Amino acid sequence: GKSFIISKKGLSDKYDYIAPEEIKFDSKGNYYAVTSDYKADYGINNYFLIVNGNVIKSYSYIEAYSSYFNKKNEYVFIFKEKDLYRIGYYSPGKGFRQSDAYDNIRTAFNYKGGSDQMEGDMIAYKDEDFYHNGKGERAFIATTGGRSKIIFETSELQTDYSDINESSLTTNRDNELSFIAKKGGRFYETGGNEFAVSGKKEYKKFDLATAPLLFNNNNEPVYIAGDSVTDFKTEY
Repeated sequence: GKSFIISKKGLSDKYDYIAPEEIKFDSKGNYYAVTSDYKADYGINNYFLIVNGNVIKSYSYIEAYSSYFNKKNEYVFIFKEKDLYRIGYYSPGKGFRQSDAYDNIRTAFNYKGGSDQMEGDMIAYKDEDFYHNGKGERAFIATTGGRSKIIFETSELQTDYSDINESSLTTNRDNELSFIAKKGGRFYETGGNEFAVSGKKEYKKFDLATAPLLFNNNNEPVYIAGDSVTDFKTEY
């Protein structure tokens, strides 16, 4: 059966899937929902951003669980179009804008938030499950052409690392951004060349390095890492 949303703004259209726990309201009472229809019925752009019952955008994928409202009262979300990912920003007053395109974009979690649930779980995430910098801004890990950057609302950090662990972002005792990074391939797909980065310093490379990233009294990173003869390539 089809689902639809009833609100004082009116009825939405009917869709194959709506996640009620991911319907969000901005400070002015506008509601935002991500809905979807089966590809066989609709075609490739089968995810819809609904605002007050109206379709604002349709894409091949919209990530609802990591969406949020920024300080400009814009709804911020990851979406996929023609095999490329972008970050979208929308509000009824300001309209729509989008980031550059990347091969992949992932939201950054606090370690506990990222480890408690798997992607796509039906339980709604809370704002504190996601990583925030000192300005209270959320973070994304965006990768293109084998190089990753960390995107905040008002700043970006471009790196030469092929991937950054999305649950490892933290600050050291000098309040410098720190994380676990990789050179060559992506985490969970291939092993090797995984290491801690703290401020401008890179540490020893291992076959496998995992969050959380902590710091001792000498401001040196402490984390779990190891070398192994086994191949870490994930088999689906």
